[in-house]
Amino acid sequence: EQRGHLDEYSFNLAFNINDRVYLGLTLGGHDLNFKKYTYYEETYPDTNNEGYDLSSWNRIVGTGVDFKLGAIFRPVEESPFRFGVFVHTPTWYRLTDANGADLYLNDEFVSRGNNAEYDYHFRTPWKFGVSLGHTVGKNFAIGAEYEFQDMGTAKYSEVDGYNSSYFRNMNNITKETLRGQHTLKVGAEYKPVDAFSIRLGYNYVSSPFKKDAFRTIPIEDIG
Repeated sequence: EQRGHLDEYSFNLAFNINDRVYLGLTLGGHDLNFKKYTYYEETYPDTNNEGYDLSSWNRIVGTGVDFKLGAIFRPVEESPFRFGVFVHTPTWYRLTDANGADLYLNDEFVSRGNNAEYDYHFRTPWKFGVSLGHTVGKNFAIGAEYEFQDMGTAKYSEVDGYNSSYFRNMNNITKETLRGQHTLKVGAEYKPVDAFSIRLGYNYVSSPFKKDAFRTIPIEDIG
C-alpha cells in the first residue's frame, strides 16, 4: 500500500516595461509526505499452518524551496513576435526518512530490523529554457519551447555527516546512470470563430537514462 502527496505553493511577482519586456519571478514552496507499507506471508502446507509473516514500512516527509525566473521580449514594437528565456533553480529539499520491518515465525515475534530514522538533503537539477511565439492576425497563433536539465546533477547530501558514504555512493550511481534530458514542445491554435478554437501540439521528452544504465542497489545499507 502506498499513499502520499507532493504539494507546491507558489508566490508570484510579475511586471512589464512598455509592453515590450515582461519579467516574472516565482517562489515555490514544496511539501512532501509519502508512506509505504508492505506485508508478505508464507504458510507451509501439512505443518499446522506453520510459516512466517514479514511486514515493512517506510515514510518520507519534508519540505523544499525553489525559484523560477523568466522574461519575454517583443523586439519589434509593431510585430507580435516574441521570444522568452527562463531559469528554474534546483528544488532544495530537507527530508526525513523513517523505516522498519517486523518478522513473525509461527505467529511468534522474532525480530525487528533496521528500525531507523535519519535526515538528509536532496537537490534537483537546474532547468533552462527558451521559447518562441507569433500570431498571424487574430485567428492563428504558433509557439515552440525547449528546455534542458541534467538529471545526473541531482544530489543527495547528509545532515551532520550521518551516512556520508551511503550518499556519496548514491551520487556516483546518479552520475553513472543519468544524463541530460531534453524537452521540446510545439503547438498551434486556430480560431475559425471567436467562440471556438482548434489546437494541435506535440511534446517530446528524451530519456534521462544513459544507454548502458541498469538498476542497482547501493553497497552500503542505511542504518
